[in-house]
Amino acid sequence: MPPPLLLVLFLLPALAAGHQHPSTYGSSALSEWRSAKASYYAADPEDAIGGACGFGDLGKHGYGMATVGLSTALFERGAACGGCYEVKCVEDLKYCLPGTSIVVTTTNFCAPNYGLPADAGGVCNPPNHHFLLPIQAFEKIALWKAGVMPIQYRRYVGFLAASVADTSVSLYFTLDVMLDLRISFLIFLIHFVWNCGSACRARVALVGTMWDPKKAEFVKCLREGGVRFSVSGRSFFLTVLISNVGGAGDVRSVKIKGTESGWLSMGRNWGQIWHINADFKGQPLSFELTSSDGTTLTNFNVVPKEWEWGKTYTGKQFLL
Repeated sequence: MPPPLLLVLFLLPALAAGHQHPSTYGSSALSEWRSAKASYYAADPEDAIGGACGFGDLGKHGYGMATVGLSTALFERGAACGGCYEVKCVEDLKYCLPGTSIVVTTTNFCAPNYGLPADAGGVCNPPNHHFLLPIQAFEKIALWKAGVMPIQYRRYVGFLAASVADTSVSLYFTLDVMLDLRISFLIFLIHFVWNCGSACRARVALVGTMWDPKKAEFVKCLREGGVRFSVSGRSFFLTVLISNVGGAGDVRSVKIKGTESGWLSMGRNWGQIWHINADFKGQPLSFELTSSDGTTLTNFNVVPKEWEWGKTYTGKQFLL
């Protein structure tokens, strides 16, 4: 067994490789803090109504002012609506509030301004990653005088892992991808290897490149009460606004079922408003929702037989 110093030198390249290796979640996976910019708007009560996600009155639907409008590069044509990001101010010692972060929900779109260059006024133009926050949220991480601020954001939290092959023991550690935490993990791992005995010493291995996507956890959207289903439409055209979604927050697919039908897929109309061409009048309605982390929630008969257009019905919530 090499002495601890040699083990440090041996493991450091593996740690660096793990930090740089992209997640298998996809090109838009946000497993680490990423750089972006943020600005704010002076919000009044009327600004909490409307938006490109279809939520309408943000207070009524459970979002308040901890919200964000995303630039084109992040908005995903509305698929990101309802998802949560953790955001923190960086780099600017004059205006940042040290040690603070805020979790915000995507409720709007920050439209591009193609009359200005992306690097000279067109803050929400592609390919910029930009967060437009109400001032109430912005002031949780920075002083209002900051204007356009460098920030870091993440969509979900990655894990570091080490396993002991002969005992089937796996150790998982949440990672804030800051250097001091990576070093802390390295020191712990060295201590573990050195003291675990000759039987397991040679069998301790880093899992993959230090990133286990099966252990990823999205930044959680914390909601009060259950998922809400607001029914609108006319005759054979049914639309449902799905709001107050916990867990990952952004619904990526929806199925509906009446008492006279099997499960039918709904299409995204815009934002988190989903539609289907079918007549469900006089039938209780069930919904199956799948969020971006792959979790599925089924609400049976959440909309009663005597449902009415324009009404909102509350069901079960995603478990955290």
